[in-house]
Amino acid sequence: VVANKIAEYLASHAGDELYGAYAHGSVGNSEEVHYSDFDGLLILKNKSLENAQSIRKFVRVLKESGKMMLEMDPLQHHGWFILFEYELRDYPEFYFPHELFQHAGCLFGSNNISIRIRDTGYADEFSISFNHLSDSILRKLQSKNFLENYYVFKNLLSEFMLLPAVYIQAKTGQGVFKKFSFAMMEKDLGR
Repeated sequence: VVANKIAEYLASHAGDELYGAYAHGSVGNSEEVHYSDFDGLLILKNKSLENAQSIRKFVRVLKESGKMMLEMDPLQHHGWFILFEYELRDYPEFYFPHELFQHAGCLFGSNNISIRIRDTGYADEFSISFNHLSDSILRKLQSKNFLENYYVFKNLLSEFMLLPAVYIQAKTGQGVFKKFSFAMMEKDLGR
């Protein structure tokens, strides 16, 4: 329901600026649970933020669609993932692994995206992402503030749930859908 509302809003308020909008994660493959958040990717046309007026318009779109995300999950801890159309030619695999598109729902634009993955460099970026996520989890655990409120606690749990996927990506140099990473991680844990 929220995904449809967001799709309609984007089509009527940002359609000219968008190359595409996609829901991924549990919303993208219709496997939501009661604690699911809204995971979304916007791909902006290259010309979309060429002047101050279009930037202000886009900021309003982000704010309004962000409010809609909160209808689904009041503890939503992130907004949209954002890429530009030109990045599809030198795709930042570490930021949004292309495998996620196989499990994403198209909210606006094309369902057939042509991506050219970088030839080199992204395997190291997967390792950097793993290190950043691990450090973030450790800082939260060491601060002992993670029980401060539900928002902070859910943020920590979300990072823990993402850790297997980011670990597998760092190990293999390839993107993986989070849902499949748990079984892949079991092999490394000797189970």
